[in-house]
Amino acid sequence: MRVIAAILLLLIALPAAAYDWEYLGMDGVNATSITVDPLRERVFVGTYEGFWYYDQPAGAWTERDWEGWIGRTVWAVDYNDALPDRVITGRENAWFKGYMEYSDDLGLTEHFVYESTGGRVTDTLHEGDTHWACTWSDIADGEFLRSTDGGATWAPVPGHGFHAMTDLTFDLAGELVLAGDASVKRSWDQGDTWEDMTGDLPAGYGIYCALGAYPGGDAWPWTSLFASNDLGLYTSYVVGQWHLVLDASCRHLARIPVPVFLASDRICATTWDGRVMVSQSFSEGWVNETGLLPGTPVAAAFSPFDNGLYVITAQHGLWRAPNIVTPVDTAPAAELALSAYPNPFNPKTTLRFTLPEAGQVSLRIYDVNGREVASLLDEWRDAGEQSLSWTADGVPSGVYLAMVKTDADRISERLVLLK
Repeated sequence: MRVIAAILLLLIALPAAAYDWEYLGMDGVNATSITVDPLRERVFVGTYEGFWYYDQPAGAWTERDWEGWIGRTVWAVDYNDALPDRVITGRENAWFKGYMEYSDDLGLTEHFVYESTGGRVTDTLHEGDTHWACTWSDIADGEFLRSTDGGATWAPVPGHGFHAMTDLTFDLAGELVLAGDASVKRSWDQGDTWEDMTGDLPAGYGIYCALGAYPGGDAWPWTSLFASNDLGLYTSYVVGQWHLVLDASCRHLARIPVPVFLASDRICATTWDGRVMVSQSFSEGWVNETGLLPGTPVAAAFSPFDNGLYVITAQHGLWRAPNIVTPVDTAPAAELALSAYPNPFNPKTTLRFTLPEAGQVSLRIYDVNGREVASLLDEWRDAGEQSLSWTADGVPSGVYLAMVKTDADRISERLVLLK
């Protein structure tokens, strides 16, 4: 199966040169972070005075900065799956304390809901209506925070063992991962207890960023993580065992899902020395895609809206490289075809398929171990374009396979569920 994955990866259209970056705006604004909301096709950018958001279909910006206000720096932005206009921000005030706020009108008005005894809020993450945030230490230790009501109220969760925290992510099993001065830990119970995953990472170095990603093939290890410290970027397939994959210290990592079943994710790393590095397969074949990007790249995010990579720079605006992962269409239009959008998704995606002729057809969803997760269709259908929706309620985050099968042919599409 790994041979199949390697062959399928060759079907990905990879650019021969550096990405052709397109400027989207925000030049001159001090930016801190980037978050893509794939459900509403928006890009949020944290700034020193609030945040901005970009409506991707409309190509329009909305500014939510409070010019002249000291201590409005937003270091982390999150959204809510069920509430389309809710925005959750983690920031730092003029006294270096962390604050949580939320808005139910996309930032037109803000509600202050929590002041951390630690320092600034460095990252936020959510699954359903549960949100998490972490902070960097000031005088007191940093706090790990949790909200179970969509970001409206927050409370500290003890027992993590960190003095200062930098990043939150999920591993392949959908479990919470926290990084910081105590390196890397994983929680199976939403942050109540933690498993140390530091293992043989070089001692004495805090972690700037961490990322869970899919390595490709038919094997799905419980742990497939990236973590970066001052020495470079490391990856782990087995708990506690790490190896160096990029000789550069990274300030932020972004996952680029490749839309081919069993093909590995690609990784985008924005480095402290000002580069945008992209792996061409899982942790291998790194290419410098900085190109003509001006200024210092701060963070990056992938968007399924245009299969594009979005990079925010420190003071020179937001840039994108669209269609960086595009499957090559090797089948004539008259043959069986299948696509999914959005992909990645949470919790709903629409599967569109084309039948070259009428007949019995089935559409089923499988996990990476070949187990059937859902049967969406098994009936006679006319020729032409068809569509069905899959709502993955009760299904964990991960990689899945949608397969359409007729009497004469079959076709599959890799799906990525992110909760």
